[in-house]
Amino acid sequence: MIKYFKKWFHLILPSICITLWVLLHLLFFYEGFNIDFSIYYNAGKRLLRDPTDLYTSGYLYTPFLAMIFSISLSLLHPIVAYFI
Repeated sequence: MIKYFKKWFHLILPSICITLWVLLHLLFFYEGFNIDFSIYYNAGKRLLRDPTDLYTSGYLYTPFLAMIFSISLSLLHPIVAYFI
């Protein structure tokens, strides 16, 4: 068991840290996500329609967040995406 742990330590430790970070983020910062949901959702929709039009409407976040929403939640109806 110890040899297995030593062999995979470089993968296990970051996985545990990322999982704990996500759980803490969901516990303490969930309300901020609800406030910005419409901004993220609309940016994802805008990125699907015309990627060059993303920053002309005042979107201030990184394009990575808009890409995540455009390939996941922006494909759904806004009410369904909000509850997911």
